[in-house]
Amino acid sequence: MKRKVTINPISNKKSITVNPVDKNKKLAEKLAENKKRYAKVGSISPIYKDETIFIIGGGPSLKNFNFDLLKRKKVIAINKAFLTVPWANVLYWTDSRFYNWFKAQIHAFKGLKVTNKPKPVTDDIINLRDTGRTGLDLDRSSLRHGNNSGYAAINLAVHLGAKKIVLLGYDMSLSGNKSHWHEGYSTPTNHKVYKNSMLPHFDTLVDPIKKLGIEIWNANPNSDLTCFPKCTIEEGLTK
Repeated sequence: MKRKVTINPISNKKSITVNPVDKNKKLAEKLAENKKRYAKVGSISPIYKDETIFIIGGGPSLKNFNFDLLKRKKVIAINKAFLTVPWANVLYWTDSRFYNWFKAQIHAFKGLKVTNKPKPVTDDIINLRDTGRTGLDLDRSSLRHGNNSGYAAINLAVHLGAKKIVLLGYDMSLSGNKSHWHEGYSTPTNHKVYKNSMLPHFDTLVDPIKKLGIEIWNANPNSDLTCFPKCTIEEGLTK
């Protein structure tokens, strides 16, 4: 990679400028190498074309929520949410440890099972390629992940044909010391992870989603995720 080294005449410090062509080439090489990891790659059909899809995240704002209100709606359950809503249409996870923790329950789930990981390679799980952190991938065999399953689930909802997407439990913050409405995981999320590793990527979804004419509503007025219009959970259920 070609780099241009310059010296600031005031501070006398060196700065390095990376040729954007070389940077794009490196990214392309990285993605090509990543694709080789996948022994099996599936694809998502727009089976819920022009419908409203509700995505259940893990934020503590869903504590005591009556999930039965979602029973006749199209629902993507993220991670552990599927244990509470086993009737969800889709289960999605990004963290490969999740499969190891809940393998038996995952295989017993009757809806679509989707991950962006190359493993496990089984007939009942759809493996989509991981193509990076930012933006929106329109290839139905691929997903952008934004460093969190909630981001990737939005890309998945687009593949499924959603006209509207309602985000539930996308708090992106702690409530006291609680990061989830359920009992959480063995490695709880902290505020720095939300602020530095997750939230910054969501902004890159806004323009691609807008160009597709898809509405996204964040059903938590107090959410730290601010790039999508907010509403209450009650309002979200009517979308």
